[in-house]
Amino acid sequence: MSYPKSNPHGGIVTLTIVVLFIVSWSSAKSVDPRNYIDGRCVDPETKRELFIGEYFHRPGQCVRVQCLGDLSIWEDKCNDPRIQGNCIKEFLNMDQAYPNCCPLYKCEYHIGSTKEIRVFDHHGNIVSRSVTNIILVENNGAGSVMTQAIKVTI
Repeated sequence: MSYPKSNPHGGIVTLTIVVLFIVSWSSAKSVDPRNYIDGRCVDPETKRELFIGEYFHRPGQCVRVQCLGDLSIWEDKCNDPRIQGNCIKEFLNMDQAYPNCCPLYKCEYHIGSTKEIRVFDHHGNIVSRSVTNIILVENNGAGSVMTQAIKVTI
């Protein structure tokens, strides 16, 4: 009994065909007719009309809405970065335009006598950093302890 030989590249060919089908289907999808009028986009929330390339900031939200060339709406929003550490989300003025209205993340780290505070933006980039090193100095005369903190902001 003989078995047919398998093609070692068969899986790659099948995968390539599937990927090409998905790409061609997704690019051929029609634009939702409720979101455009005569070459202009319509923001579904505010019903504001935009020309291609035009954008605006939704009032009361930290969102920038833009009309793309295929008459679809694109929304830029604040990310919630995955930052490790003891972090507090600090909100800025929501009346500011995106991305200036996005919150900052203030994170505190302790290593020995050193305390470091890092502030991150909504993409996870460091905006500012300060390092405080606490040095204990003993006073031999009275036996008291003086604490001195040295702070360096980067």
